[in-house]
Amino acid sequence: RALRTLGELAERQADYSQATDWLEQARSQLQHLDEPVELIQVLLAEGGNVLWQLGEYGTARERLQQALELSRSSGE
Repeated sequence: RALRTLGELAERQADYSQATDWLEQARSQLQHLDEPVELIQVLLAEGGNVLWQLGEYGTARERLQQALELSRSSGE
């Protein structure tokens, strides 16, 4: 959760490069754990906020799609 928080803080400060780094680390770690809600939050922050701001619309869409699929499969 700390990595996501750091990523969101960097995003709020418009430091999108740093935000991407933190959120990618969080996503990487969470993919190996059984914490779907936290992973959904990271995917939403990364795709819906940071990547969108960077103009990486295709990757942003992928992250949002992953969040939607995970949400559906986990019942969230």
